[in-house]
Amino acid sequence: MKRDMELIKKILLALEANNTINQYLHYSNLNLEGYDDNEVAYHVKLAHEAGLIELAGNKPVQTIGSPPIYFIQCLTWEGHEFLDASRSPKVWNSALKIIKDKGLGISFDVLKALLSAYALHEVGLK
Repeated sequence: MKRDMELIKKILLALEANNTINQYLHYSNLNLEGYDDNEVAYHVKLAHEAGLIELAGNKPVQTIGSPPIYFIQCLTWEGHEFLDASRSPKVWNSALKIIKDKGLGISFDVLKALLSAYALHEVGLK
């Protein structure tokens, strides 16, 4: 399965919009239309591995014949930082465009660096 940075961003935005504290959220409750449970579960796992979210117990509940069940605890500081850097559609689209135009894979570190550079440019600091 390919990594989809748009889906990861949608997961983070859904978590940010969820105002529950001290509750674990099953990824299927994020209501991400157009994605199946396997895609969402995989990208929740990737977001956790990237340090963007915390999971309850850091491991999925294993099930037979269905995707692993992840319970999300919260966004991390890094997750909030990533969302803040990617919040502007202009900044987000510019970063993705340059990656695509250069024929690069979307390395998470490269994407974060581009988002930060574009965000600084947008506010006139660079």
